[in-house]
Amino acid sequence: MQGSATFEDNGARVVVDTSLLAVSQQPSRVGGLYSVMGEVEVDDATGAEALRVRARIVRAVEGLDTSLWEQALAIRRQYLSLIHISEPTRLGM
Repeated sequence: MQGSATFEDNGARVVVDTSLLAVSQQPSRVGGLYSVMGEVEVDDATGAEALRVRARIVRAVEGLDTSLWEQALAIRRQYLSLIHISEPTRLGM
């Protein structure tokens, strides 16, 4: 795939299609911490149900307290389950 990056976190891996991003938005640092927003798609080219994110926004989030982020995410998921709203599956974060 032209214009793509692979992101890994806690054993999860996702391919991110970066072809729609401006050059200034392209993830450039190997091992960097990034936040990606876009559409999740099923990658039919692999012959398996692999997920791909078509990125619209990518931003570096170096310095983010990932432990605190995960705690906030767990509280959000708990709240959403109480009011019976589901959210997309976890993709590495």
